Amino acid sequence: MNITRIRRFAIGLIKFRGVTSVVQKMRELVRNTRLVFNYLKMMKNACAVGCS
Repeated sequence: MNITRIRRFAIGLIKFRGVTSVVQKMRELVRNTRLVFNYLKMMKNACAVGCS
Protein backbone atom coordinates (compact mmCIF):
# COMPACT_ATOMS: atom_id res chain seq x y z
CA MET A 1 0.00 0.00 0.00
CA ASN A 2 1.24 3.45 -0.80
CA ILE A 3 1.81 5.44 2.42
CA THR A 4 1.75 8.74 0.54
CA ARG A 5 -1.80 8.09 -0.63
CA ILE A 6 -2.94 7.26 2.89
CA ARG A 7 -1.33 10.44 4.22
CA ARG A 8 -2.95 12.56 1.50
CA PHE A 9 -6.30 10.94 2.23
CA ALA A 10 -5.92 11.76 5.94
CA ILE A 11 -4.98 15.37 5.15
CA GLY A 12 -8.00 15.63 2.87
CA LEU A 13 -10.30 14.41 5.65
CA ILE A 14 -8.83 16.87 8.11
CA LYS A 15 -9.21 19.78 5.69
CA PHE A 16 -12.77 18.71 4.88
CA ARG A 17 -13.65 18.99 8.58
CA GLY A 18 -12.56 22.65 8.50
CA VAL A 19 -9.49 22.42 10.72
CA THR A 20 -7.32 25.52 10.49
CA SER A 21 -4.03 23.78 11.32
CA VAL A 22 -3.60 20.39 9.66
CA VAL A 23 -0.17 19.92 11.25
CA GLN A 24 -1.50 20.54 14.76
CA LYS A 25 -4.45 18.18 14.24
CA MET A 26 -2.21 15.41 12.85
CA ARG A 27 0.12 15.73 15.85
CA GLU A 28 -2.86 15.50 18.20
CA LEU A 29 -4.24 12.43 16.44
CA VAL A 30 -0.84 10.68 16.31
CA ARG A 31 -0.59 10.82 20.09
CA ASN A 32 -3.94 9.10 20.73
CA THR A 33 -5.31 6.31 18.54
CA ARG A 34 -8.72 6.57 20.19
CA LEU A 35 -9.02 10.15 18.93
CA VAL A 36 -8.42 8.92 15.37
CA PHE A 37 -11.38 6.55 15.58
CA ASN A 38 -13.50 9.22 17.23
CA TYR A 39 -12.47 11.74 14.58
CA LEU A 40 -13.53 9.31 11.86
CA LYS A 41 -16.67 8.41 13.87
CA MET A 42 -15.86 4.71 13.69
CA MET A 43 -16.59 3.83 17.30
CA LYS A 44 -19.97 3.19 18.92
CA ASN A 45 -19.63 6.24 21.22
CA ALA A 46 -17.74 8.37 18.70
CA CYS A 47 -17.12 11.99 19.61
CA ALA A 48 -18.46 11.63 23.12
CA VAL A 49 -15.13 12.99 24.34
CA GLY A 50 -12.15 14.58 22.62
CA CYS A 51 -13.54 15.37 19.18
CA SER A 52 -13.37 18.89 17.87
